[in-house]
Amino acid sequence: MARLRDVAARDEVEWVRVALHDDTQLDDADGDVIAESVLFATTLPATELEEAVDIAWLHSDGVVESDESSLEDYTEVPAVPGHHRVVSLVWD
Repeated sequence: MARLRDVAARDEVEWVRVALHDDTQLDDADGDVIAESVLFATTLPATELEEAVDIAWLHSDGVVESDESSLEDYTEVPAVPGHHRVVSLVWD
């Protein structure tokens, strides 16, 4: 989670939102959380964002372009500024 906080603090990132996997139990004793995907409102190129979050360490398939319709599964999503775009960090 610290890695995502660091990325969220960058000037090129407006916000970050995490969608939980349907099988996630939030009351697990070990505190593990399984993410389905992570959305970013950003101006960073995909390759820079992938490097910043370290997709290899996360075993992610990378960043894919998204659109505002992908926000439907998230709560409390701020507006997407005009110069930012929505991208998803995904696992297949």
